[in-house]
Amino acid sequence: MKRVLPLVFILAFSAPAVAQTVDSQGAKQLSDNLARYFGKQAFEKGVLKVSVEGDAYKIAVDVKALVSALPEQKPFKIDLAPYALMVKPRSDGFWDVTSDFSHTMSFEFNGPEGPQSMQVSVKDGKGSAVYDPNLAAFTSGASSMAGMTMTSR
Repeated sequence: MKRVLPLVFILAFSAPAVAQTVDSQGAKQLSDNLARYFGKQAFEKGVLKVSVEGDAYKIAVDVKALVSALPEQKPFKIDLAPYALMVKPRSDGFWDVTSDFSHTMSFEFNGPEGPQSMQVSVKDGKGSAVYDPNLAAFTSGASSMAGMTMTSR
């Protein structure tokens, strides 16, 4: 997962954004750009979804859908709402990226000592960044959270 999200950023924003209007056609273009790298199945199975939300595009990454696509003998169970990035093209060619990562998630798996589980909760998690497609990198970014709790058994 740590490697998927940066790749999503790089590939999604590799096209110029000069004076781009946020609309369904742009969402389709963004989806098509991502599908070249992640495959159409990522969209067909619901792992990735691009939509228009207000004046930005919403890129949703659904980890549960990814786990569901694994073979029947799943090594673990995960309960996590889709992670969403709001991306907005700017007139200078850069992209504004924001995210609310206030989530509660749980994982269950068979460890060396039998069944194990972990619950993680992030309160008021927010992130923002500016992405430069010419550099394929973020030029600035910040994140904060009010708190995080983790319980494992």
